Amino acid sequence: SHDLVAAAYPEIAPRLVVAPHVLLDDLPPCPRPPRGRRPVVGVLGNIGQQKGAAVVSALSRSFAQTGTADLVLIGNIDPSFALAPQTRVHGSYARRDIPELVARYGIGCWLIPSIWPETFSYTTHECIATGLPVWSFDLGAQGDAVRAAAARSGEGGTLPLQAGRP
Repeated sequence: SHDLVAAAYPEIAPRLVVAPHVLLDDLPPCPRPPRGRRPVVGVLGNIGQQKGAAVVSALSRSFAQTGTADLVLIGNIDPSFALAPQTRVHGSYARRDIPELVARYGIGCWLIPSIWPETFSYTTHECIATGLPVWSFDLGAQGDAVRAAAARSGEGGTLPLQAGRP
């Protein structure tokens, strides 16, 4: 964010102050589901249009048609975006419950479907804290955080987003 603002307004660059968000690190790493089970992709948070509701909707339909994986939304989705009946929607959650929800639904990796560059994403950091692989589009702070986590763990990573489509 600092670099973007400084590029647009170089005259104020020396006065810019970056105040990072405080990350809570009280989520324990989550165990991985047993090998051999169909993969379960988790999406965390409340998903509207900018947060990737169309991506989640398309992925839900694709998984339902192909049976390649299951999709679980820990949170809610804009009701104007339909999900396949097989897609589980947990609804609202408390941050402290994320490890239990990962175990309950057998989540093995996360998708951060946001289609716009965010300046910070708590849900991205919460997903990373579970120790499971995380995928996002190569955009903004969520892309930066996922790319750094993938470099450390060797799992997960960023995907290109072109012309507003995955």
